[in-house]
Amino acid sequence: MLIVKADFQTKLGHPDSALITAKLIIKKWPKEISNTISIGEYYEIKGDTISAAGYYKKALFVVNHILDSIGVNNRRYGSRQIEKAKALILLNRPEKAHAILKNLFDKTSSEESKKSIEELMEMSKHDILYGKKKTTSNGTTMTNW
Repeated sequence: MLIVKADFQTKLGHPDSALITAKLIIKKWPKEISNTISIGEYYEIKGDTISAAGYYKKALFVVNHILDSIGVNNRRYGSRQIEKAKALILLNRPEKAHAILKNLFDKTSSEESKKSIEELMEMSKHDILYGKKKTTSNGTTMTNW
């Protein structure tokens, strides 16, 4: 619930409040990589790219350590690969992220998972940070958050 609050604070233009909320989340769940990535995103939206990169690198370090210690048959392996790919995109390394996602896509049998992977494969750093704009069938533009 707190991560939803932090995301909402960011969308309302209050990245400082989002950072405070996100840091509370990290205290409660320090091993959740997505929370570390989120703090980086809040810093990036604030314009502090140096702090943002530090959090993305921390997330990448942790996820690499986890991936090294679990097997490909572990039920969380795919989600950890997705977290790694997202951190790489945010670190301006989309080619490496795309290779990870393509490999994961090719090995996934679930259509729902394939759709999620495909959506991330199509996203840029800007799309992740600010939402991806889509044009609907009636010509209006919507932003996916």
